[in-house]
Amino acid sequence: MKRKVIVLTGGGTAGHVLPCLALLPYLKSVFSEIHFIGSNSGYEKKLVGNAAEYHGIDAVKLARGNLFKAIPVPFKLWKAKRQAAALLKEISPDAIFSKGGYVALPVVLASKGIPVYLHESDLTMGLANRLSLKKCTKIFTSFDTYDLDKAVCTGSPIRRSIYDGNAEAARRECGFVSNKPVLLVMGGSSGAKAVNECIYSCLDRLLKTFDIVHITGEKFPSEIKRVGYRPIGYTDRIEDYLALCDYAVSRGGSGALFELMALKIPTLIIPLPKGASRGDQVDNAEYFSSRGAALVLPQNEMDAETLPLAIERLMSGKAALKDGMDKLGKADGTREIAKTIIAECAERQGEKI
Repeated sequence: MKRKVIVLTGGGTAGHVLPCLALLPYLKSVFSEIHFIGSNSGYEKKLVGNAAEYHGIDAVKLARGNLFKAIPVPFKLWKAKRQAAALLKEISPDAIFSKGGYVALPVVLASKGIPVYLHESDLTMGLANRLSLKKCTKIFTSFDTYDLDKAVCTGSPIRRSIYDGNAEAARRECGFVSNKPVLLVMGGSSGAKAVNECIYSCLDRLLKTFDIVHITGEKFPSEIKRVGYRPIGYTDRIEDYLALCDYAVSRGGSGALFELMALKIPTLIIPLPKGASRGDQVDNAEYFSSRGAALVLPQNEMDAETLPLAIERLMSGKAALKDGMDKLGKADGTREIAKTIIAECAERQGEKI
C-alpha cells in the first residue's frame, strides 16, 4: 500500500480547528500520517493535542480597515508562506484540507501542485478562502448558496462526540436538582461580553423559568453564585451540556449553529454585529431565521427586557423551530467531506476503494 499523508490546516479561532479534528476518525482509516499546520502562538496546538503531528508557522492576521496595521501584512505573509512551503516539502502530503482563517492562507498559497480542499462555513466566503480559491481543487460549503464550479454543499464538519454527550454528568457537575428546562448560553470560544452582561442583567427573571449553563469565555469569568446558575469559562466537554440543554442562546458562528441544528436544539441567535466583524454572523443568522429554524435577536436590540421575551418566544415556538430544522437538509457533512478526499486521493494514485 502506498504511503498516504494529509495536512490539515486552519486557525485563528476554535471554529477553524475543531472541524478539522472532526474529520480524523474517517481520515485515520486511510491516511497513515496526519499533520496539522497551525500558528506558533500555541492556540491551535492546544486544541489539536496529540490528535495529529503539529507544526507551527508565524501566521499573520489579515488586517481589515486599518491601513497602518495592514502595511507589514504582505511581508509577514511572505515569511509564513516560505515556512509553510518548507514544511510541505518535508511532509510531502497527498492532499491538504484547509478550514480557512488567516493561519491556513500561507499553507494554501504554498501548496504548489498539492490538491487542496477548502471548507467554507459561512453564508458568505471569508477573506482567507477567497484568496485561496484559485488554488483549491474543491470547496465544500455548509450553506447551499454558492454558485461555483468547484463548490459542493455538504454541510459542516461536526465531531462525532457531539452526538454522545452525557446529560447526567453535566447535570451533576452543575448541581441542578430542579425539573426546570435547561438554557445553555454560549458566546463562542472567545466569549461574548455583550451577551454575558445582558444575561447578568436579567438573571433573576430567567432563573424563575430555567436552570442556566452559561459559557462565558475564558476572558470573561463570572463569580456569580446562584442556585440553578452555572457559569463556565471554557469547556472541552461541550457535548455534555448540549445533551443537557433544552434551549440555547448562541452567537452566529457557523460551526456552533450547525451543531445546534444537527442536534435539533431550539436556538436564539445573537449574531456579532457588522462592524465588529465582516457581517458573516448576521448573514448566518438570517439564513436560519428565514427557514424557520432559529430565532434572531440583533445585539443592538438586546436588553434586559427584550432578551427574556425572545427566550419566551423560543419556548413557545419550539415545535415550529424543530420542524424548520428538520427541513434544512444537510447539517453534518463530515462523512461526505472525508469520503470525497479519500476517493479522489485514491483515484490519483490509481487505487480502488
